[in-house]
Amino acid sequence: MRSQIPSVWRRLTDEQVGDQLIQITEDLLAGLSETLASANGLLNDFSFELKGIRRERGTRNCTISRTGPVTGRTGAQ
Repeated sequence: MRSQIPSVWRRLTDEQVGDQLIQITEDLLAGLSETLASANGLLNDFSFELKGIRRERGTRNCTISRTGPVTGRTGAQ
């Protein structure tokens, strides 16, 4: 089993190797968490843009604002 461990770690005790693996795993999970949070934010922005496009096509005299509610009249006049 020890021959499969990278040579740099062979000088370390089993406990030290375990600690190193835990640290690497925690770092990878933290990076993955940040990546997923960023992807989630991008998808939310994209979803918001698509909803705005659908509202613009489905209403008349309507202004879509990212910072506020939909304003204007809807339906026939």
